[in-house]
Amino acid sequence: SRSGGTTPTSSFADAGNAFELQRRLQERYDDVRVIQQDLDVGAYYRVRVGRFSDRARALELARAVASLGLSPIVMEAESVH
Repeated sequence: SRSGGTTPTSSFADAGNAFELQRRLQERYDDVRVIQQDLDVGAYYRVRVGRFSDRARALELARAVASLGLSPIVMEAESVH
């Protein structure tokens, strides 16, 4: 089982939506980033919140983010760039 480096994320095709979510999340959390990923179909924008030493802490934050009406994904450290 892998440990550490997990992060809850949300993704958007529209940069404006990603940066608006970043602004909202920065009111509550530290280390909120928008990362652009270029795909064959165009750019995609991932909003990432923090990095954690263990999955349990990442899941705890994911639940808090979900309470804002979002659907966060917790990614393993190897998937996080």
